[in-house]
Amino acid sequence: MTPEKPLIQTYVLLALIGYCLSITPVNAQDFKGAACVIFVNDEIVLVKDILSNRLSFPGGYLHSGESPEQAAQRETYEETGLKVTVGPQISASDRSAQYLCRSDTPVPLLSRMGFESKPIVYALSAPDYAKEVRQVYLIRPQSVDASELRFPHQINALPDIKNHLEWQSRTVLIPELAMPINKLHKVELEAISQFQQWLAPQADPLFRLLNILGENSLFFFLVPIIWVYAGWNIGLRCIALLIMAAELNTILKVLFAQPRPFHLMPQLQRMEAYGFGLPSGHVLVATVIWGYCWHSFKHLLPAQHHRSGLGLLISLLIGCGLARVYWGAHFFSDVVAGAGLGLLLLCLFIRLERTGRWHQILLVRKLPWVIGFVLITAATFFAPGSLSIQLGGLTLGLYLGLCVDRTQALHKKVAISWQSKSLLAGLGIIGIVLLDNAAKTIASHQADSIIVMLVYFASYLLIGLWLMVGMYLLLCTNRTKSLQR
Repeated sequence: MTPEKPLIQTYVLLALIGYCLSITPVNAQDFKGAACVIFVNDEIVLVKDILSNRLSFPGGYLHSGESPEQAAQRETYEETGLKVTVGPQISASDRSAQYLCRSDTPVPLLSRMGFESKPIVYALSAPDYAKEVRQVYLIRPQSVDASELRFPHQINALPDIKNHLEWQSRTVLIPELAMPINKLHKVELEAISQFQQWLAPQADPLFRLLNILGENSLFFFLVPIIWVYAGWNIGLRCIALLIMAAELNTILKVLFAQPRPFHLMPQLQRMEAYGFGLPSGHVLVATVIWGYCWHSFKHLLPAQHHRSGLGLLISLLIGCGLARVYWGAHFFSDVVAGAGLGLLLLCLFIRLERTGRWHQILLVRKLPWVIGFVLITAATFFAPGSLSIQLGGLTLGLYLGLCVDRTQALHKKVAISWQSKSLLAGLGIIGIVLLDNAAKTIASHQADSIIVMLVYFASYLLIGLWLMVGMYLLLCTNRTKSLQR
């Protein structure tokens, strides 16, 4: 492949993304966004978005042909499920207008507080809930720290509600389990509550450790280790499997749109989590990755220990699933579905591997990586979230690395000592940590969601290049044998 071809393909792909992200029409008043300020006595409705994990008024970008008032009304419904009447404009900043709004129906409040000890607005029916919005709260503005807000200056510009009493909204308290719940979930909620009462808080350390087995960050750290000790081919297969499993989970969550236990009983939440619940992503990805590791490395154990090793793996995966239930993040049925889908994906992957097709798909032919990147990018608009953006950037970075033919060849040929391998794996992990933390730091100082998306995308593109090209450069500096001729 000529050097110009991957560069041209990459330019076209990035130009397409940039065009899609830049479609933000501006109306005659030069506003690009609008938001609603909904007062209930001295409290206001605030949403916590998934990308920045910070609070803001319900609102967003204007669509083509919309007035700011129409955009504020539409975005408020999409993020909170509240249908509002838009009132007077109270402020304008950063090309965004803020309006006093009154909810046409009482604001539904859950009777119990959750993980963050804040009154929760029941918004499960909102179109963007668990897709773009983590949670909806009713909060006194004075109690919110500036670091928790996407736009701190907007809070400071709030008017005295005593001068606008006609724009006050009312609330209605929703008793526990009074919202629409299917029979299975109702039974499971009671079981989860009993499970927590039986084990908490003594079991917290154990379940915290078991929960780590399904963390995506752990798998990203695992890849350089496999890359160095088991070989480039297996390492690339692991990361391809991770991308497929994680993206499949993201899409299925949006398709099924099933609540988590704490969406219905906030007091069950004992750990940070967002998005929908079915299937359990922790269990799905853990089943796939740890199952593939067992398949690839079980030959290192004596044959007489295979059964006990497999039993230990199954026990740990069951423990990971129970941990997700214990923390209130998943129903038992979510865990079972995650394990079943994970086993299905793992079996399909291993079957393809045995046919010898994975070498052609992942290493020789670059087009599948481009197709994967395009599919993930398209899915991001259907199921927005930081994970899909990260996976898209990672896939593109790996594709660019594969286009460097010299890197691909030398990954297979360079031989280094075990001590150098340990150092190389450590440096690989450090590179991933630095790039990931840099992205989080930069994103935490950005209010614009598009900029946050681009920051995460760029950081994981660099992680993909780091794994492909950076690890090769480290191999070259640590080699102990000359290249085979």
